[in-house]
Amino acid sequence: MKQKQKINKSIIAIILSVILISLSHISYGAKLDVIREGTTPSFEVLDRSSGLSNLSVSSIVQDKDGFLWFGTQGGLNRYDGRTFEVYTNDPYESNGLVHNLIQTMFYDAEQNQLWIGTYQGISRLDIDTNQFTNYTVATNGISNPVIVAIDMDSEGYIWAGTLDGLNKLNPETGDVKVYDVPGKVIRDIFWDTQGTMWLGSYQGLLYFDVEKEEVVPSGYYLPSESVMTVGEYTPGELTLGIWDGGIVTINLETKKIVTRSYDDNRVYAYAMSSDETQWIGTWGGGLFARTKEGEVHHFTSDGKVGNLSHSIVYSLFQDSSGILWVGTNGGGICKVNPLKRNYVVFAHDKEDPTSLSAGKINSILRDDAGYLWVAVYNEGLNKISPDNKTITKYTADENGIGTLTDPNVVDILKMDDGTLYFTVGNEVMKYSPEIDQFTTIVSLPDGAIGYALESNDDGILWSGTHSDGLYRLNLKTGENIHYMTTDPDHQISDDLIYDIKYDHLGRLWIATNNGLNLLEPGASAFKVFKATKGDITQLASNTIHVIFEDQYQNMWFGLVGGGLARYNEDGTFKSYLERDGMPSNVVLGILEGSDGRIWTSTQNGLAIVTPETGDIFVLTPDDGIGGYEFNAGHYADTDGTMYFGGIHGITAIPGNINEGVLKAPKVYITDVDIFQKPFEENRNYFNGQSLKLKQDETFLGFKLVALDYDSPDKVRFTYRLKGFDQGWIYSGTVDYVTYSKLPSGVYTLEVFAETARGISSDVVSMHIEIAKPWYKTSFAYMGYTVALALVIFAIFKIWQGTVIKRRNTELGTLNIKLEEANKMLEALSTKDPLTGVYNRRYFNARLDEELQLAIRSEIELSLVMLDLDNFKEINDQYGHHYGDRYLERLGEVLVSSLKRSTDFVVRYGGDEFLIVLFDTDAEGASKLATLIKDNVEATSVIDQKTNITINTTCSLGVLSFIPTAGTMSNQVTKLVDEALYIAKKEGKNRIVAYNGSEKLFENNILTDIE
Repeated sequence: MKQKQKINKSIIAIILSVILISLSHISYGAKLDVIREGTTPSFEVLDRSSGLSNLSVSSIVQDKDGFLWFGTQGGLNRYDGRTFEVYTNDPYESNGLVHNLIQTMFYDAEQNQLWIGTYQGISRLDIDTNQFTNYTVATNGISNPVIVAIDMDSEGYIWAGTLDGLNKLNPETGDVKVYDVPGKVIRDIFWDTQGTMWLGSYQGLLYFDVEKEEVVPSGYYLPSESVMTVGEYTPGELTLGIWDGGIVTINLETKKIVTRSYDDNRVYAYAMSSDETQWIGTWGGGLFARTKEGEVHHFTSDGKVGNLSHSIVYSLFQDSSGILWVGTNGGGICKVNPLKRNYVVFAHDKEDPTSLSAGKINSILRDDAGYLWVAVYNEGLNKISPDNKTITKYTADENGIGTLTDPNVVDILKMDDGTLYFTVGNEVMKYSPEIDQFTTIVSLPDGAIGYALESNDDGILWSGTHSDGLYRLNLKTGENIHYMTTDPDHQISDDLIYDIKYDHLGRLWIATNNGLNLLEPGASAFKVFKATKGDITQLASNTIHVIFEDQYQNMWFGLVGGGLARYNEDGTFKSYLERDGMPSNVVLGILEGSDGRIWTSTQNGLAIVTPETGDIFVLTPDDGIGGYEFNAGHYADTDGTMYFGGIHGITAIPGNINEGVLKAPKVYITDVDIFQKPFEENRNYFNGQSLKLKQDETFLGFKLVALDYDSPDKVRFTYRLKGFDQGWIYSGTVDYVTYSKLPSGVYTLEVFAETARGISSDVVSMHIEIAKPWYKTSFAYMGYTVALALVIFAIFKIWQGTVIKRRNTELGTLNIKLEEANKMLEALSTKDPLTGVYNRRYFNARLDEELQLAIRSEIELSLVMLDLDNFKEINDQYGHHYGDRYLERLGEVLVSSLKRSTDFVVRYGGDEFLIVLFDTDAEGASKLATLIKDNVEATSVIDQKTNITINTTCSLGVLSFIPTAGTMSNQVTKLVDEALYIAKKEGKNRIVAYNGSEKLFENNILTDIE
């Protein structure tokens, strides 16, 4: 090794200070609070079932590419978020991992090398080549085979602490120099910002005297001699983790020593996370966390899901995304994700009678005094104090005065004046807080179990029952109107009522077991919405369980068997089902987050729906929500907290679950398989690489990895093979791509990924060239050309005259017929037979071509979507014959309105048409839309029987945009359809255009639509 010149110590100190500060930012990533008030961290366990080679994890590091490395007592593990790649010792090979029992690791980012301390020496892994180099007692003279600590100095020497002394290793020559150590054992090695090397040992804190070149005691008196960890988290202050001594800080200038003890002081591991929380891992006492405010939290292993998996904490590490990784000695790895919490705030504990009652949560509501009321199936009411410390329980007492008359409480209603009403069996009861008693205000007939309550505070109380229909109760006069399926004067679609809600227009919505009922203000009868088989514009199921109105005054409905539905004011519905990404088609609760997304509780987890895009993000118990199966109880608190009740208890989630700075994932093409065999073993990824393949190597497979440790199983991939694929291919969570029988040529595989939270990565690529077979080479084609020329010449000489003339005539006739057949076939496959304009199939193929051309040319595209107003009435009044005649005439009008050959008209479906305008900005598109609107108004056909002129108007949506890489045709079609929908919703016979086209596409995500 070339010796570097000695540098002034003050300069070294400055450099090391900068390095320390830089590493603290690099290692800890985004500053997210791991410990937060109101929720507890959720420990997600990775164990043997996840692919981990051993449950004892002694060391954790992250390389510059973002991969995590876990040193275990059963080999080395590389983790990409979904899978582990395991490196183990082969006793008959000398160039692999030297031993499976790993004690410590050090990562050299500059060389991209991993130094691994084992029980049989040191292994150096060159990550770029996947090659090991080993240093042992026998080959290099290391003082002891058990390596406990490893670090590197500024000159590139490796320092290794063993069970018998300190070793200085020259990586280039393999030479080792051994230094004696008091007590022999070195537990940790650390250089401070002043350039001093500190050593943790079983005989206290030591340091390396550079001038004497020996290890000497520091002279600091400590509560115990066994120093397990050494670090400098505040400049000028050492932090020591001490076995049987807790945490000790030493001010190197004032020599002041501060000791902090914990319930278990057998400290084995220590780390400070980016939120300045100190994490103390103990040997049997679990994990302690001390926040910067001084609050101490203790986490132990109790076998419950979401808690620490083992009480012996072996190692601690926070990765670049802010996730804390806890290695245990027997319980695998625990992942503590700052973006995920243990959101369960109240649960039943059979050992604690003061805990939440067991059972299904029917309803949740907070009163004006701050108490949270919880109705538990057949268990009465739980009233939780504002400070969440005490729970008061109310159950049925036949002999009690002012108590509940029945344990079955289903719904809770709060009036504007704060009064609480409850459905209690067949009664509606009122709570009086001043005397802490319940009073019956309405008794329903026997068997009429109350299910739902609603009031608009005009003295009218609506009460829905389980099987006795709907009651309209006038609390002032005592008048009672009973709605049932059997009463023609007061009829409702079903006698089982799940929910009742007034909307902002004063309309009353009733959710029943057989249809959705709507009572308009002033109307005497309900309008009923029901599912129609095969009609996706109507409800998907007739069982409606919950009603919700969002801040934008959209009405949402949770269905049993029909998922989530949003009402359109034209009488149609937009449904979100399992096939669209919902975890279940049974939706029992609906709330709105602070970011406008819709939260739904289902019988298979929570789902977050983004109304603008239709994206659905699913939360499962791994996300800290407590369980899969949720009940009807749900409530949005004034601070934005959303409560959802389930059989596991009550889950409380902040209004916006996305906290901190979300990072785009790094994407890698990690494996290339040819006929299902690896192309190259010793390469970690192929990003930016060029592969030259043989002519017969045409069956290819590619493994994709996106390093998102937040929700790795929910990352979605999109790819294309340029030179083969026509456009981008969405593969969802599938991370393996295959191609078979690829023709010879040059290709580029491009890939990007999107996290479950909607963050897209950059596009990564690699190049592939498949060689041509010999019979397709240029020399072969030259031979074919010469041979063909000779044959043609011979035929020409032999068959002169009539033969050639006859064949030419026949060929001409055949060409004419072929051209006619091709034209007919093209018209049949691309044209709408009724209107003569292009059909949707042609549009789907053509729009992708237009997008790619616009991307290359950086020019603007415009889409105009047209829908006839009241066209159904033409068909109903005059018959489909005149409706078809009108559509034929409309097709002619639309085609004649276009003046350029680059623009075209598509019949998108029914009476809906799309016009694609190439190189057209928003102003030009709007002008054309206005012209079309006027032309349609002037278009008519004559009813020959009545001599009546048949005409109508149209509504139009306009979208103008400059596409970028990743722009999808279905995205822009959806946007212009939304514009058309708004035009219809706002009264028809109008034009609605999206503006701000320059903001439409950023990072392949549709945003900022004005």
